[in-house]
Amino acid sequence: MFIRDHQLPHFANWYPPARLAEAPTCAHDINNALAIEREAARRTLTQSASVANRFIRTLGGLSARGRFIPTIIDNKYWFAKLYEYITYFEVADAPKFRQGAFVMHFIPIFYGLYFQALEDWTNGRQSAVSSLWSFHFTRAGRPDTGSIMKWANGVRSSIVTGVTAHVQGDMATALEQAYRSYVAKYCLSSPPPFDEFRHDFFEGNRIVFERAKAAFLLHLSQHGPLPVGPEIGQFLFAQGEPLAGGLDVGEVYRWRDVAWSTAKRRLGQ
Repeated sequence: MFIRDHQLPHFANWYPPARLAEAPTCAHDINNALAIEREAARRTLTQSASVANRFIRTLGGLSARGRFIPTIIDNKYWFAKLYEYITYFEVADAPKFRQGAFVMHFIPIFYGLYFQALEDWTNGRQSAVSSLWSFHFTRAGRPDTGSIMKWANGVRSSIVTGVTAHVQGDMATALEQAYRSYVAKYCLSSPPPFDEFRHDFFEGNRIVFERAKAAFLLHLSQHGPLPVGPEIGQFLFAQGEPLAGGLDVGEVYRWRDVAWSTAKRRLGQ
């Protein structure tokens, strides 16, 4: 039996079925997030060291031990240097965090808020600077080396006002921005809850701060106008001692808790 031409299927208007659209590939692989973000955090560490060095000069001064030491020309140095140490130990401990990639992602964003405030203040844009940062930049001026107590008060003021401005004024904003940009950068269609990152910013961060504080206190004892030991630096922090006017670390972590809750609310969680 033969099939005539007019009995054949007509394919003139037939097109191959459209291929299913493939999901776009994310520009950044979440599996490499720790390495990607750690490199960005390292650049922030370099930046933090450069900023601290703005406030120190080699003027040929001698320490109380008879050694040539750089001279601190502005008490803004002390907060900037503490920040450098904290960043150093955070980057060093990146693999130890539960969510190390997110912590590293947060570092440049958080530091950027401090750096922008400093740049605005330095370049005469004081109206763009928050009242908390204005207070820090105003209080942290030329060191008074007339006595160990006057010098110590300047160091303490730099640390306390700087930490206050950064945690109370910047942290909630940085956390919100970091979460949103992290989710977008790695195309997370089902992002983890914000609270999944919380441990690293509280329990996980405590050891980082203690290590940074120890390094800072040693540095402090080597750069004072008089021979002092790390115990003087411990007094400046005055942990839990409000009468000393120092930095109550427990209070700082309560501020961090408020910042976390504020960011979580802004994220709708």
